[in-house]
Amino acid sequence: MNNWQALTSGRQQLIIENIANQTGLSTHAIEKDWWVTMVLKALFETSCAEYLVFKGGTSLSKGWNLIERFSEDIDVAISREFFGVTNISSKNQRDKLRKLSSKYIQEELITELTQKLQKANISDFTIELEQTEASDKDPRVLYVKYLSLFSESKYLKNWVKIEISCRSLREPFVPIKIRSIIADNYPNEDFADNYFVVNIVSPKRTFLEKAFLLHEALQKGRIHSERMTRHLYDLHKLMDTEFAKDALADMELYKTIVEHRSVMTREKGVDYSTLRPSQINFVPEDEVVGLWEEDYKNMMEIFIYEEDAISFDALLERMKELRNLFHTIEMDETFFDDL
Repeated sequence: MNNWQALTSGRQQLIIENIANQTGLSTHAIEKDWWVTMVLKALFETSCAEYLVFKGGTSLSKGWNLIERFSEDIDVAISREFFGVTNISSKNQRDKLRKLSSKYIQEELITELTQKLQKANISDFTIELEQTEASDKDPRVLYVKYLSLFSESKYLKNWVKIEISCRSLREPFVPIKIRSIIADNYPNEDFADNYFVVNIVSPKRTFLEKAFLLHEALQKGRIHSERMTRHLYDLHKLMDTEFAKDALADMELYKTIVEHRSVMTREKGVDYSTLRPSQINFVPEDEVVGLWEEDYKNMMEIFIYEEDAISFDALLERMKELRNLFHTIEMDETFFDDL
């Protein structure tokens, strides 16, 4: 049961401001983290809960505490088994899966999520589905819009964006206990939320997926995208961990992810055969570095709360070092020839 919203708005503001002073996080980030946490908890109480996995950048910060970057979105995957689809070898079967998932999200999940939040005594929110004309759109995006305690922020919007996909891999994942930043700082107070368990994708997979995503974006000529450098920062924070070392040694996982991307999330303009270790590149070229540097400066100002965070120039050097590690991987690359 939620006791946080039973407090007066003035008391809530004071508590959040105290945490902001202690942690260096902005008041908007702390407030938004509470909403992210509550929405995540509610998602993992819906009918698809046992088929859900939490993935992406927010999972690295909230679930694994591996990055010192505020990540504001929820990225989840629903296993195709939830929809009774096991064979996805043909395009028709994949189209069917996307339609079933989109229909479920639109006709059932939104209602369930609303009810779960209300049952927890959470109020002052609405849930909106990002509209699309395609009946098989995947991923689908929901926005949980909430009434903020603070004046409008230029960068952090008063909503939790939920991206839900039926095409993502499920394995490997680990059950992890999480709670809000507010509860972390006031664990013994009545308003502190309790830990709850979420199935979260292993960082070894997230590490590889971020490297592949950057490679694909650069290959398509996507020279700049909002907060694109967050992936560079995350790779920097991950590359010295055991998760990254395990990932670079796990060639079966490497091939599984590449094959999955080439089939399930294939994009025009990407040559998936170039994701082989000897060719992968996630370092922006000189002619676009200025744009990426500006993006990184904006992210550092708003989203990175690490003291003495790495400079952009040093970050690029780290990425070149990591690229060299990929290039020295020894494996039979004939697998990539048919992608």
